[in-house]
Amino acid sequence: MTRACWRALGGTLVRQYRVVEQGPTCHWRAVDAVILTDGPFEERRPGDMPTLDGRDVLVIQTKCYPASLHLLGQAILSPALI
Repeated sequence: MTRACWRALGGTLVRQYRVVEQGPTCHWRAVDAVILTDGPFEERRPGDMPTLDGRDVLVIQTKCYPASLHLLGQAILSPALI
């Protein structure tokens, strides 16, 4: 589903984009993907995290199970972490 969305929208796809780095009191967290809508049509490997400063970014959360409050929270708060 993530790739189908990316193919329809274009831009640069980066899967498993880290939005929180591991620290002494927390583990790292990643969103399922980001699409840089102003970038070339390409897919970068997970972990290849280009800077997002000044970029047009879509945050993608893709799940294979029904929507829940947990998923809703991820969808709402992920852009704030970016």
